[in-house]
Amino acid sequence: MSLLARLLNIFATPGEVFDDVKNSPPTMANWLVPAVLMSIVGAISAFIIFSQPAVAQQIREHQRKVIDQQVEAGKLTREKADEGMAAIERMTGLMPVFGSVGAVTMSFVQVFAWAFMLWLIGRFLLKADIGYLKLAEVAGLSSTIDVLEMIVKMLLVVSLSNPLASPSLAILLKDPDPQNTMYTVLNLVNVMTFWALAVRSLGLSRLAGVSFGRAALGVFGAWMLLMTVLIVLGGIVQAAFGQ
Repeated sequence: MSLLARLLNIFATPGEVFDDVKNSPPTMANWLVPAVLMSIVGAISAFIIFSQPAVAQQIREHQRKVIDQQVEAGKLTREKADEGMAAIERMTGLMPVFGSVGAVTMSFVQVFAWAFMLWLIGRFLLKADIGYLKLAEVAGLSSTIDVLEMIVKMLLVVSLSNPLASPSLAILLKDPDPQNTMYTVLNLVNVMTFWALAVRSLGLSRLAGVSFGRAALGVFGAWMLLMTVLIVLGGIVQAAFGQ
């Protein structure tokens, strides 16, 4: 199967793609090309999103609200708060650039981080001896779905003028607040995220030679554990800053 066929078939027949990967020699293009593709689409999406005046205004308003809360809690003086807002105003114009650079960096980090997580699950939960770079191929090809999610999210943000819009249940909230636990939980209920997790689970099951259920239990379980830790840490940080 050619690389182009693998990238396209991951949406329709991912099982066949991973069977082909399992029976083929290690191929760097299977993780490199998707990572580059995700970088390009991510950078373009970030640039478009942060270039929207309505989006930039909402981000400034949110930061102003956070700073005002710190002032009310005695964490900041009004003078320091005004200096902080002035700095945010200056930084807003650079957000498209910073967002694009961040998207490129995180694209490669995501592929290798998922490869490592799949390796851990395969090695210690499924007792399967799978090479890390082989699982990087699974993570890379699966990230093609994340590319589609980036495009969907960009279209939602631009059409709704809402920087928090995403294909998740959080989109139903009238006044979403990223510091609200309810928003955080609903934002995780994302159809695109579940789709990508299922495809990664399928890839791991095919390479490990185990049932999809066992692989999915490990992948979804590890993802839920990681998200729980991040939510708890976020709550601790918010409490520490009095937000």
